[in-house]
Amino acid sequence: MIDKNLLPVITVALLFGCSTVPMQRDSAAQQLANHNLPAVQGSESCQAAMALPDAEDAPSLDPNRIDLFVWNMKKGAHPESFSDLQRMAGNKDLVLIQEARLEQQPIDALDRAQFWSFAPGYKTSSASTGVMTLSNTTPLTHCYLTDHEPWLGSPKAISVTEFGLASTNDTLAVINVHAVNFTLGVADFERQILKIESVLADHSGPVIVAGDFNTWRQRRLAVLLAMTERLDLNELSFDVDDRVTPFGNIVDRVFVRGLNAVETSIEVVDTSDHNPMSITLSM
Repeated sequence: MIDKNLLPVITVALLFGCSTVPMQRDSAAQQLANHNLPAVQGSESCQAAMALPDAEDAPSLDPNRIDLFVWNMKKGAHPESFSDLQRMAGNKDLVLIQEARLEQQPIDALDRAQFWSFAPGYKTSSASTGVMTLSNTTPLTHCYLTDHEPWLGSPKAISVTEFGLASTNDTLAVINVHAVNFTLGVADFERQILKIESVLADHSGPVIVAGDFNTWRQRRLAVLLAMTERLDLNELSFDVDDRVTPFGNIVDRVFVRGLNAVETSIEVVDTSDHNPMSITLSM
């Protein structure tokens, strides 16, 4: 007999696909970006990297308008995935993808983005999947955090990138999240979420924290909201909210600090089990 406490976890596993188990965890040989900035791993190393002084002539985003796109692409498995990506995100300044497959190179489908920064998740003999942040300017910092699903052992990644903002002394921290999913309690989820707080502890500039948080239980959402409250992050809303809601709870979310939402929208798609979010921000 199955313990009834396990049913939500088992059901989510079936709904969202848990059959992929990593064959190896060593991603040291992977190319993690198409720019020269080295990838740093771990929250302490990432925090230290963000504290380093930035070059005065570093490339910058326009703080008056930042077009953001966030989507769990479900590994680009659908044959029309990249057509949808081009149509919806081709002209965005920042594109945050969860379940990005490194071999498929999402940047090839985008007109405006020139640079990609990858945070490795699971790796099989034929696929390297994680989260990818694409941008129209090179980041000042590129680092990543990795946690593992307690049951499956498969890695879940968080990408941290930092960008200059034109005509300001501030920098924008961008956290692209794919949260652990299959846990009985919230301890593993909380451990991963607290790493975000650690990375941002000394960052005084604007912040974007977005992605697939797997907040399909209220206890998970409470952990996330406690962290965002401590960091003074505000969650963005959508007038027409078509985000997916397993067990009645939203899993894809966007939080910001030091930025105003000019426009937010969601498009319903058939190419993934998540609907993408488009946001225009202004400092």
